[in-house]
Amino acid sequence: MNTITVTGYAEMKIRPDTTKVSLDLSSIHKNYDDAIRIASKNVEEIKEIIILNGFKNDDLKTTNYSIKPRYENYKADDGSYKSRQIGYEYNEALEFSFSNDNVLLGKLLYEISNSKLNAIIKLSFFNSNIEELKDELLAKCVRSAKKKAIILADSANVLLGEIINIEHGDYHINYFNDEYEMGANQDNIFLARSYDVNINPDDIKLKDKVTITWELKGDKKL
Repeated sequence: MNTITVTGYAEMKIRPDTTKVSLDLSSIHKNYDDAIRIASKNVEEIKEIIILNGFKNDDLKTTNYSIKPRYENYKADDGSYKSRQIGYEYNEALEFSFSNDNVLLGKLLYEISNSKLNAIIKLSFFNSNIEELKDELLAKCVRSAKKKAIILADSANVLLGEIINIEHGDYHINYFNDEYEMGANQDNIFLARSYDVNINPDDIKLKDKVTITWELKGDKKL
């Protein structure tokens, strides 16, 4: 059986319409109870800030949480190096998202950065209709492959038959654009004025590919 295999490629640029604010919190405490208490206090303080800015209680999501022993190395009296526990390390990652709004973003960044939270703030931007756009991109790949196959078959004076195989591309697609990171309580271009944030996120670039194999039928009738 004669076949033809063609790969179709497609690219797409899309505008981010949603802002994601990620917060990384960490601290070291002498005992486990203190770590638990600070963790709970941090979450409540962040919830208070975002609720005052129009969010709901469950809009804040936890993506990582850990409290584990913290150790240090020291030199013992006999000259050997040993390890001892110095307390407990608390780490937590939180996030919330909202439709792009620089005024709201400015308020949130100002209030979080001027709170008692020692948070690393990260901003990323994405498109809320990404699943529909992924389907559209995939369809464009298929149309590209079919167009090429028809041209090749026509030039060779043969006909395309049934599809034998389809392989989806292995491109890595980043559905977020570049991430902005800032530390709390430090001078930053985004925090220079509490209500004057002017971030215009770059387009998100998507690309994909599909490889299709068709059966080839005999010569076309002239």
